[in-house]
Amino acid sequence: MQKVNLTVGAFSVPFADGFVEEGDQIVPNLKSLKRLADILTDYGPFNLKFILPEGGQLGVLTETGYHDGVLGLIQEGKADMCFLPLPLDTQKAPGYFTSVISEQNYYISTLRNLDDNTSAVVSSLTSVTVIPFLLAILAILILELIAVEHFKIDALLTAIYRSFGASFRQHFTRRSTSLCLIQMLILMFPLFIFNASFNTQTIVGNRDYKIDTLKDVISQGKTPFFIEGISMYDFFKAEVNKDYAAIYERSVAAGLEEPFPLGPIPVFERRDLMVTFVSGIGKKLTPLISSVSGTIKTNQEQYFSAKPFHRSLQSMLYSYNVSKSFRTKINTL
Repeated sequence: MQKVNLTVGAFSVPFADGFVEEGDQIVPNLKSLKRLADILTDYGPFNLKFILPEGGQLGVLTETGYHDGVLGLIQEGKADMCFLPLPLDTQKAPGYFTSVISEQNYYISTLRNLDDNTSAVVSSLTSVTVIPFLLAILAILILELIAVEHFKIDALLTAIYRSFGASFRQHFTRRSTSLCLIQMLILMFPLFIFNASFNTQTIVGNRDYKIDTLKDVISQGKTPFFIEGISMYDFFKAEVNKDYAAIYERSVAAGLEEPFPLGPIPVFERRDLMVTFVSGIGKKLTPLISSVSGTIKTNQEQYFSAKPFHRSLQSMLYSYNVSKSFRTKINTL
């Protein structure tokens, strides 16, 4: 059977070197990529030629499409297909997708602090002022002065020493029972405020909050950044819903609106205040590239959201320029 020429767009990751140049050709360097090349060569059958983009890796979407990375090569007709499966919901994909071959989950990635210094203890006394107590004492004083005009002063003194309780019942008339009840309610009011102030300590208790949803990213004031190819960057940039839009606006405000190349994670002054988004493959690679970057301290651990924030079916993408017979071969393969 006659072999068909197949040009495959590829890119390398700094710490992995998936593809290298040998002579005047680009060849796979990793075992798994070599297996993929062998499958395409034997079962296509194809004459493979790998090419690398002049800039970028997978490609970043602009208003006029993709002009860098592998997707830029496909859009310009320089490559027949991409060597990696891509999400079917890739924004403005510049070609045809094959049949579905896998499913990919996307997670929110943060750093958690493990030491005791993460506790955000708020002093309860800061939320209690002396004004409620002074008002309560003033109100009781006014009631007592009124009582002095109608009752004996010795009854008043006895009541003070006996905590406004049984003494009122013994020395005053039945009208004093209502007075005692009012005084107790006045005293209870600032005590309720005081008790509530202690409860606020358990509400705000710990700054080490687990980020599991996009809403958590917003509510906890995290600063988002993106990594090309694994962060669903196009979805955030397209602001597909209000959560994606709010997160992208926050990244723009921090000057992080463009994705970083896939590779070692950039070093931030406070990495624990940052958040990024990774695919299932990225979830496996992140601990490796974090250790290479030296961004994780001994008192920190990488945390991924308990559930994916996005799921996507994936398949191979090939150019609009390929023939129908080529598409049939790829789909069959």
